[in-house]
Amino acid sequence: LGRNCRFLQGPRTDARAVGKIRDAIKHGKDVQIVLLNYKIDSTTFWNHFFIAALRDDKGEVVNFLGVQIEVSERVAMGILQEADGRAKAPEKGAAVQAAAAAAAAKLPPKASGVKRERDAA
Repeated sequence: LGRNCRFLQGPRTDARAVGKIRDAIKHGKDVQIVLLNYKIDSTTFWNHFFIAALRDDKGEVVNFLGVQIEVSERVAMGILQEADGRAKAPEKGAAVQAAAAAAAAKLPPKASGVKRERDAA
C-alpha cells in the first residue's frame, strides 16, 4: 500500500502494457490489463491489474484506485484473448467506475495507498 508498483516489473513484463497504464493515467481513464510481474524472489506471476480514475462532482480526476489480483496463467491467457477479441469494442469501464466510486466514498482524498495522478505509473 502506498507504493508505486514499478518494483513488480521485470525483464519479461510487457512494456506496451505498462505504456497503456501510463497513458490511461495521463488521460484520466480507467484501464484493466494483465501483466507478467515478479515477486521478491524473482518468480513470475500473472497480475490482473485495474485502475479507475476517481472523479469529483465536477468530473475532475481527484485520485486513482488500483486493484491487483494474482491470476493463473490459464486465466491470464483467457483475459488477454478476450481483450484481443474486443480491441475495437468500447471498454467495459462502468462496473469498474461504479466500484471505484463506492470505494472512494469511503476514502478521504489523501488516503494511504491511493496515488494521485502525479505519483502513478
